Amino acid sequence: MRVYTAVTYILLCVLYYIYTANSSEKSIQPISASRVTLLEAKSENQKRHRNHNKRKRHKKIRHKNKKTKMSRMNKEKDVKKKDKHKNKQSKMGKDKYKSNSKRKRYHRYLKNRISCCKVCKS
Repeated sequence: MRVYTAVTYILLCVLYYIYTANSSEKSIQPISASRVTLLEAKSENQKRHRNHNKRKRHKKIRHKNKKTKMSRMNKEKDVKKKDKHKNKQSKMGKDKYKSNSKRKRYHRYLKNRISCCKVCKS
């Protein structure tokens, strides 16, 4: 009886060893070339986005610093702010759209706008 149990135990050990050897071979598979390129492209894309966001953030900070610097310099020089309302009044008679592209865009908007009738276009 003891011989029988010893043989079965040895067989079980051998089977377990074969099973673990096969499973470990399956898990270690080389990554295909297309997958590698995909991963590289993904990491490059992430780097590019990260750099872009960093540049954008620093651009905002630089702009803000420049504005505060200019306002501080103007305070030291006692420069008065321009009256915005006065500037708007002086521009009233002038053309609303200085560039031709803006005028075209506005006319396209008017043309495509849903109107209550063909005469009034409003």
